[in-house]
Amino acid sequence: MRARKLLVSVSVADVRSQSSHTSELLTQAVLGVELDVIRATRDLAWYLVRLHDSYVGWVRSWSVVPVSGSELLDWKGRMAFHVDSRSVRVRERPTNRSAVLCELVLGTRLPKLASRGDWVKTTLPDSTQGWVEVSGLRPHPGPLPTASSVIKTAFLFMGAPYLWGGTTPWGCDCSGLVQSVYSFNGVELPRDARDQLRALEDCSVDIQSQRFQPGDLVFFGRKLTDISHVAISTGGSSFVHSHGCVRRGSLRREETGYSLEISRLLRAAARPLGEIKKTIDKKKGLQ
Repeated sequence: MRARKLLVSVSVADVRSQSSHTSELLTQAVLGVELDVIRATRDLAWYLVRLHDSYVGWVRSWSVVPVSGSELLDWKGRMAFHVDSRSVRVRERPTNRSAVLCELVLGTRLPKLASRGDWVKTTLPDSTQGWVEVSGLRPHPGPLPTASSVIKTAFLFMGAPYLWGGTTPWGCDCSGLVQSVYSFNGVELPRDARDQLRALEDCSVDIQSQRFQPGDLVFFGRKLTDISHVAISTGGSSFVHSHGCVRRGSLRREETGYSLEISRLLRAAARPLGEIKKTIDKKKGLQ
């Protein structure tokens, strides 16, 4: 019987539009993320999968491991930590002189098997065991999201190169940045900028003053029905966005990061943090 559920078993798995390494990168999934299998290629080299945000694409079989329903429940039930820094290294033994087994990116969730001093022993989906410094981790689940926690997470992406389809501090696009930052803080949003706006239509923010609260999402496009860019407000007219790389931006000419090209396309804003207690319909507006 072919697998129906998969867990990502590499640091970051690429999800592509076709079963080919040369096809478009649609999005990414970090180690430990659950994927639903739709079908596989005849040689089982690629799986067509559905992510939690309803995105559908192809992953290479070497980046995932099949799991049964009970194995999946066991994996989810053991989650104890999030990676709380740009990345952490998993080592063979609890010392920085030990060999590196892999490097895990911000937001990766990990179980705890044991602890020794400043180190935590963990296991990966492929059953590899290793040690991670606790300084790069935080307990899972974390506290309720706040504006300051959202901005702190966004700043961990600073300098990340722009990567179409990317979702990590190793490379991301504008909506991938937003989705990952908010997911890390416990708020799930759709993958694309236009769908993020649609999902948050009940918590829109007036844009006339161009003075936003930290954590607000600011949307840009040639028209409201053609949103093509999104940024995370850091307060007032300033924001963080992925534009060439993850950097500071501003709507005001006299401030660092101002871009006439972007500012003239301001179309909408929304406040996800006002929706913490509301269930966001993940399928709303998605393709």
